[in-house]
This record gives sequence, structure tokens and C-alpha cells, in this order.
Amino acid sequence: MEVSHELTSLNSVKYLFLREISEPRDNSLRLVVDEAVETTSGSARDLDRRLPNLKKNLTNVSAIETTESCRSFELTW
Repeated sequence: MEVSHELTSLNSVKYLFLREISEPRDNSLRLVVDEAVETTSGSARDLDRRLPNLKKNLTNVSAIETTESCRSFELTW
């Protein structure tokens, strides 16, 4: 069984965000997922201000975000 290039690319992604889920016709499913990457943006640092009780339980937290260089994948059944 040959694995497609697209499936290999999808399997290489560490983080995914579900962007869209739909049923384009009866008995079918369509998912659109976006690749995401760890970033050093302020999002992780803002966690301290938004959820201060988590600070003592979480260490070395990174933000996970979709950037312009991330890929998008469409899966249909």
C-alpha cells in the first residue's frame, strides 16, 4: 500500500487545530485542520495573568499557534 505525499505530510505535523468540520452531503465528512507550531509569543506568558492558579502547576509552557508558514489539510470521507 502506497502512502500519499499529503498523508505523509499530515503525519509529520506535531500539533493540529481543527478549523472546520462539515457534512457536505449525506454520509460524508469533511475536516479542515491547520498545522500549528510552538511559538515564543506573549500568549504563554499571559497565562500567568489570566490563570494565576495554574502557575504553580505548569512550567516551561509554550504557546501553540498557527503561523503564516503553517500548512492546512483537508480530509474527506
